[in-house]
Amino acid sequence: MSWIITGILAAVVALIVWTEMKCGRRNKVFHASLDPEVDALKNSVMAKYRERFGKDPTSEFPSLHLNNGQQAAGNKRP
Repeated sequence: MSWIITGILAAVVALIVWTEMKCGRRNKVFHASLDPEVDALKNSVMAKYRERFGKDPTSEFPSLHLNNGQQAAGNKRP
């Protein structure tokens, strides 16, 4: 029974690899035409974020240290 399942999984993986090899060129052309639009959208969203909040959205956010014994959401007690 396990040989049958292994064979089916191998066939599915082989089919996926074959399809990607066959359509790889088409995917590259599609993504090459789409990349400028994605970059323009990303840049406009980042510019709007900078206008609204005055900082880069990809920067690290400082962690808050609570001094009065309170715990931030998601923190585990030691």
